[in-house]
Amino acid sequence: MRRQNGFTLIELLVVVAIIALLVGILTPALQEARQAAVEVKCSAQLRQLSTAIHMYANDNYDRLFWRLPNHLADGMEWYSWVGRETGNPVIQASTNIFNTTIPRPLNAYIENTIEIARDPGDIYRTEVPSRGGICSVDSLFDGVGTSYAFNAMGHPFYYMAHPKATFRDWLPGGLRGRRLTQVHHPSQTVLILDSGRIYPPDEKRSWHRDSTVGMAFCDGHAVLRTLPILNPYLGYDNEGIYWDAKDY
Repeated sequence: MRRQNGFTLIELLVVVAIIALLVGILTPALQEARQAAVEVKCSAQLRQLSTAIHMYANDNYDRLFWRLPNHLADGMEWYSWVGRETGNPVIQASTNIFNTTIPRPLNAYIENTIEIARDPGDIYRTEVPSRGGICSVDSLFDGVGTSYAFNAMGHPFYYMAHPKATFRDWLPGGLRGRRLTQVHHPSQTVLILDSGRIYPPDEKRSWHRDSTVGMAFCDGHAVLRTLPILNPYLGYDNEGIYWDAKDY
């Protein structure tokens, strides 16, 4: 008797088992490769934005944007320096933490290529302040117009770390209105960073592996690293990263 063409049931099951095994082996590797690609793009965009900030400073007497007496409403803050200018729910915030600067000053230095301000890891729903309370948005970019925070006011959690600090104590820190030449430790002073740990989607999920944060420093280099804990009595954190221009 001649054998019929085609696979037997056992052969098909063996093939399916082999495919499932290969998928199980390759999926973690593919996920790692995807995360690595996201982190490379994040670092590249941070370097591009850092270069644009240096160009802006060169045209503006070496200053990193501005600071005004009314820090809450008028001074440069985390997000209004670059990115999408309209359609951001946070602009309507009743808290006055975020201002409504238009045009955003760095957009001209990135030729209005707004997507540079969107971190590839910024893909999770999060909550931002808006008129009437808290607004849930598809990504931080969709809420504030950018994924990246300018180091306007110092360490994001200074007011939490310092035992006697108030929210207003925290505001005069950072680099807004400072001259680049005032930065005494440019390779250790944070210029901009992604907001994956400032507005995390939840405690178990981060924009990047191992809860790292993309940071660009005042000398132009960018790295991904954990967001260090601030030393509550000093202007730098427990790993020697500076958040203000002056020495301590």
